[in-house]
Amino acid sequence: MIRKGGRSGNQLRVRKEAPEAQEFASALSVTIAQVGIGLGALIGGKVIDVQGLAALGSANALIGIAGLVVALLIVIGIRSTRWKPIPAE
Repeated sequence: MIRKGGRSGNQLRVRKEAPEAQEFASALSVTIAQVGIGLGALIGGKVIDVQGLAALGSANALIGIAGLVVALLIVIGIRSTRWKPIPAE
């Protein structure tokens, strides 16, 4: 239930950001979630094949840490970018 609620909240946020293309934004959001599920299954399967089931927790922790690092780099990049308003003509 938490996952579904989080995804619905994400879809609402995406729709707010793209009011002129709500269907596209919603489809893109669902597609990205499905790609994440597929990549998780692929990576998890490879880890189990190579290192066994016991290594799955460590692999998940490493992926989570990598995701946090990427998110932090994105936030730092966004904050360091100076947004200049475009003057109206």
